[in-house]
Amino acid sequence: MIRPFARAVLARAPSEKSQVLRWAGCGLNGLSVDCSHIGTSDRAAFSRFSTFARRAGALAPACVAYGLQSRGLILAAWAAGFTHVAGPAIATEAGALGGVRLRPVDLWGRQAA
Repeated sequence: MIRPFARAVLARAPSEKSQVLRWAGCGLNGLSVDCSHIGTSDRAAFSRFSTFARRAGALAPACVAYGLQSRGLILAAWAAGFTHVAGPAIATEAGALGGVRLRPVDLWGRQAA
């Protein structure tokens, strides 16, 4: 119902163990899942990520994991097939880079004479 009013429709799965295939035919553009509860020492995380990403890929082009707590979990989610990953591990490293403001001339070449 909201597709005509939105650029993309994403559904948030309750967990990476959710049976998302029941949402087939809904016209979703992506599925997301909160992974903040997954510990860095969880050895079964990659298996669950792979299953979720495979099922999500059958429904929609985007598969989003957020709340990832470590670089290892980010890499595991990406390797499992997630198209978008986010979490404190990324925010901390990206925040250290700082912001850069570019002027139009920096983007489009030299100034007109």
